[in-house]
Amino acid sequence: MQIHPLDAYLASEIEASISDVSENAARWYGRRLDGTTSDLDLIQRMLDDRRFAVTDRMAAWHLGLAFGNLLSRTQGWPWAVCEEAGLVDPVLVTAGDVNGEEAGLLFPMTMISHRLERGDRINLRELYEATVAKMKAENQDS
Repeated sequence: MQIHPLDAYLASEIEASISDVSENAARWYGRRLDGTTSDLDLIQRMLDDRRFAVTDRMAAWHLGLAFGNLLSRTQGWPWAVCEEAGLVDPVLVTAGDVNGEEAGLLFPMTMISHRLERGDRINLRELYEATVAKMKAENQDS
């Protein structure tokens, strides 16, 4: 596994995905995402109202990127690229170096999509708080 800084192309793709989620939130609920913890309520409502098919992996990934954007903005965790076995995933670096292999990483797209695929009910606020607490504890230990 290799970790690299986010390139301009992937950064623009992430931004476009988050923008799509934000535009849908504005259309459905009258408010756009703003990168603060208030986004948790909007994203949660999208999940609870089943505004997309559970099998729609792209929509789940977009919600995961919106969740990742919230984590990035509130916690200061930068986006990076994780390459492994020919696959490229956007990740958040919670500790270490964006250019390193020993970085603390979060995969927000799969944090959401895997839970949806399993049929889990996602409590986004709990997931956010647990993720932040876990990463802070792990980062203190390292």
